[in-house]
Amino acid sequence: MANFHTHLTAAMVTSGFAATLCLRANEITNEDALSCFVAGVVGGILPDVDSDNSTAIKLIFNVVAIAACGAFILGCSTRFSVYNALLLVVSIYALIRFGADALFSKLTVHRGMFHSLVAAVLSGFITASVAHHNFAYDALHAWLLGVFMSGGYILHLILDEIYSVDLLNRKIKRSFGSAIKVGGDFKTTAAAVVVAAL
Repeated sequence: MANFHTHLTAAMVTSGFAATLCLRANEITNEDALSCFVAGVVGGILPDVDSDNSTAIKLIFNVVAIAACGAFILGCSTRFSVYNALLLVVSIYALIRFGADALFSKLTVHRGMFHSLVAAVLSGFITASVAHHNFAYDALHAWLLGVFMSGGYILHLILDEIYSVDLLNRKIKRSFGSAIKVGGDFKTTAAAVVVAAL
């Protein structure tokens, strides 16, 4: 299995190259290129979110917690006293960073549903939908963001599979075949396919 640094580096290089190509083809603006780059990098580390002690899960839950705190500060903090607003911000951060993180770790297994092609496609669909409906991206650019997210995700799965083969000793590790699969168990795969279809 490739480590966090390898996944991050590969996602940054690949996403940067692809975003530059789109930019040079005059298909996107500088801001769109940056958004696509970020989507590809996030996709490149996202499959490890189900690993209990990975850097990816800590990073992602930190970012989500900080974003939730920022959204609260921008939207609701003026309704509360400074003391109450500060208490709520700390509570929101702790609840997401530690509570949601711990719950997520209990509900998922490493190289389960998150390490699948269905999850890669679903991440792209969710990204495109959120970009279009919540951030007012036009359809073309929203789908492009989704492609970058799914592309980074699939790159992660390919790297993990490549690292399952020890070329120097000419042997295949026990983890071979667990990185790229269509889905998890039948119920979670079926649920993911229904969500992707919706």
